Amino acid sequence: MSILSKEIIFRFKATAFFVTLILFIFHDYFPKRAIELHPNLTRYIDESLDSSVGGKSELIWLDKENLHWVCVLREGAPYPYCGISIAWSKEPFLQLDFSSYDALEVDLEYTGQARYIRVFLRNYYPLPNMSDTIGKAKFNNIFKLTEDFKQPTNIPFDQLRVADWWIDDNQISPEDIKPDVSKVISVGLDIPYPNKLGRHEFKLNRLRVVGEYISKETLYLGIIIFWTVLLLIEMLISHLKLRNKVQLDGQKLQKLKEKSALYQEKAEYDKLTGVLNREGLNRIVSEFYSTQLLEQYTLLVLDLDYFKQVNDQYGHIIGDQVLQEVATTLKSCIRSYDIVSRWGGEEFVILFYCMDTDSIFPFAEKVRKKIESTSFVDGKLDKMTISVGATNLAAEELFEQAFIRADKALYAAKAKGRNNTVVIL
Repeated sequence: MSILSKEIIFRFKATAFFVTLILFIFHDYFPKRAIELHPNLTRYIDESLDSSVGGKSELIWLDKENLHWVCVLREGAPYPYCGISIAWSKEPFLQLDFSSYDALEVDLEYTGQARYIRVFLRNYYPLPNMSDTIGKAKFNNIFKLTEDFKQPTNIPFDQLRVADWWIDDNQISPEDIKPDVSKVISVGLDIPYPNKLGRHEFKLNRLRVVGEYISKETLYLGIIIFWTVLLLIEMLISHLKLRNKVQLDGQKLQKLKEKSALYQEKAEYDKLTGVLNREGLNRIVSEFYSTQLLEQYTLLVLDLDYFKQVNDQYGHIIGDQVLQEVATTLKSCIRSYDIVSRWGGEEFVILFYCMDTDSIFPFAEKVRKKIESTSFVDGKLDKMTISVGATNLAAEELFEQAFIRADKALYAAKAKGRNNTVVIL
């Protein structure tokens, strides 16, 4: 190869390297494609108030055109709430497809004492007797800490969850309970229950759906392909051995990525039941503790009664199936902001969001009775029971201290003959 050819190749590679470096560094600053919802498409505003269930909360418009309003939450309804819902049109409702976008960007000014605000998207969902299209639409929602709105914040669509009450009210089949933003007919914000009573002021400056013209994955794949082709050309010109080395390195990199993804999954979730494992629960507990949310939860430790006899009589395959079905049953008893985890063996943990300690025992009993009344393994096991130990999580208290107390309560429940609930505060 001539000196001139080497110099041309070197300059080309140097230019390509700098272009690649710029793409890596500045990708997050590239212009994003967007659908401007507010102020462009926010034409029809519906008020959502607890007055429909006997509440006395009030919504006061300071500037309706610019979406500036005040919610005054008052006692009166079992679950005081207040907020607005924004639609692009009246019936027949215009359906917007957000499935190729990444997130909802919200620029909201909030003044008040609420700990969190709910953001939701109603996605068209065909149901029998559709007299209320928006009311029956799939309720994709997320609870965001109010401090997140001190600056414009993105709400990734993959973090949305379908509300439990919507699933229950409409008897939705399991395959349809995943979030969906392909036919969105409205977007809303509200102060959900539980939250602080009093004055809550909102000013929605901007609302839009955002996505990347080229995703990081696509960009990185393109860069990898480009450099791979370039290296292959160079190897064909100079050394065939280098081509084999690059291919081998690519295979190793792929295996490392696969192992990394596998380790990530194993580190957070229980492989058998699909719920959080101990490491995953500890991570969430640490996050809750740092944001002072942990003290608003109740800790339940649950243990399957006589589970060893199930393994001895039916074998470990049936025992594993029982654990899977128990985990599914426990998940059916909690809300979207409650947490269930397998602590180990036949022991499970529930973090139950609870502002009132008087609610601890009724909830624990609800879970206990649900397990007791459920038939497992297609009726092979007519009755399984659990013992439950529960306690509150006091302010500034370490999770480990509360767990010791809940474990003592569990031991007391077993001492009473099992299939019991004991609460120690």
